[in-house]
Amino acid sequence: MLALLLLAGCRPAPVLHDANKAVEDANAALKLLYFTHDYEGARKLLDGEFTFFHSSANLQESVEKMEGGYGKLKVLTAEAYTPFAAGNVLILYYKGQNEKSTTYHQITMKGNAQNGYKVYGINITYEEFKDEKKVKFEKVVVLK
Repeated sequence: MLALLLLAGCRPAPVLHDANKAVEDANAALKLLYFTHDYEGARKLLDGEFTFFHSSANLQESVEKMEGGYGKLKVLTAEAYTPFAAGNVLILYYKGQNEKSTTYHQITMKGNAQNGYKVYGINITYEEFKDEKKVKFEKVVVLK
């Protein structure tokens, strides 16, 4: 009976997030993906579940499709994030300046402040992502 009471009182430790660390880790992968086109190098910085479904050739095809529609990405700016208090997921919002238009990138990061983050998902559109829980960065981070 005592063991059950002790277990019932145990809770997992909360996940501590650091949005600046998440941006730093995301930028390392995004630079390889969008600017240097090192798809194999980028895969090493992506979460294992993400890479299970996305080969280097698949990543290249996705980037080429984006560039075909919007033009090459010139500047990518981290503008906001949405933390999820219960879990190891943090969503980053970037604004991209392409040759032909503006793009919006929703980057899902998996990890924590202590161990770092890996890119878990990428969503790109021409409309800004709406999320009432977004927190703007005090200082925007620009990737070129």
